Amino acid sequence: LWNIARFISSFPKPVEKVSLRALDEATIAYLNNVLMKIDQAYSELDVYEPTNMIYQFTWNYFASHYIELVKNRAYNVQSKYSEEEQIAAWYTLHYVLDRVLRALAPVMPFITDAIYERLYGESVHEKRFPEPEPEWVNRDYSLALLIMDVNSAIWSYKKKRNMKFSEPIHEKVYLPVKLENVLKEIADLHHLLNVEFYEDKPPENALHIGGSVYIATG
Repeated sequence: LWNIARFISSFPKPVEKVSLRALDEATIAYLNNVLMKIDQAYSELDVYEPTNMIYQFTWNYFASHYIELVKNRAYNVQSKYSEEEQIAAWYTLHYVLDRVLRALAPVMPFITDAIYERLYGESVHEKRFPEPEPEWVNRDYSLALLIMDVNSAIWSYKKKRNMKFSEPIHEKVYLPVKLENVLKEIADLHHLLNVEFYEDKPPENALHIGGSVYIATG
């Protein structure tokens, strides 16, 4: 939590909501579905399930996948992204952190309060529990789960070949067409030079490297 907050503290919290990218929307929808489940669990005096669900979302998705994918957009050093796309990353980062801290406050009162006070100038215990927003609870967030699958497959592929994660993949990479709106982030993170999307299945001669990711064999 501390490291996540330290990273997010590098960026201002946007006052107004901006036009979000598909990755941002899927992340916010995913979080709101988690909030809906933990809200119910807390009301039944269950603290194990909420803590576990927040951990799974925060560490296994938000830190390991979303943050890695939006780092370049958030910093935008090379101006690859528009100002609106950059601010959308800032908005989503703060949106998630704010709600994760408030959701964890009942079971982790000290660290959440210390972070919240430093970032947002208030005690987390004076804030309301983050109620799930209906507009996001009903949104499809399967894109977030698919991204986890794709990232893991590509990282595993590079690791098995003793490639640095920063090394480019020169071969053509085949990805599900559902990821078309996340191409900029995925190509940035994995240094993909040639990507083609497939609807049902990739070409027959493509090598399956894991999940829904395939690579041209020549």
